[in-house]
Amino acid sequence: MDEVEADPALFFESDILDIVETDLYDDLFFEDENSAPPVTTISIEALKEKIETLNKEKKEALQQVAELKGKNAKLKQERTVLVNNLSSIFKTAQLEIKRKDMFIKELREENQRLKERR
Repeated sequence: MDEVEADPALFFESDILDIVETDLYDDLFFEDENSAPPVTTISIEALKEKIETLNKEKKEALQQVAELKGKNAKLKQERTVLVNNLSSIFKTAQLEIKRKDMFIKELREENQRLKERR
């Protein structure tokens, strides 16, 4: 018979409780069995609290991930707009420089013509 290896992530709370309740060595650490505190009850309660705490942390982490994904998407969109705007400003500046260079060239040519007339 082939044994299938179980994924630990697939264990449920009931599986953990079954494992804790069937611990064969619970009473080995106590001299008198009657004076021993109910180890399995404490362990089960502790595990339940830990599971609840971890589930809350998981929920909070998932909320944070969702918020950060939203912020990331918004920042990507803003970045795209800023890159486009910067590109437009750069192209406009280049055209303005060319226009002014042409204007300066025309003024120099006119100045030269006026000097030649004298």
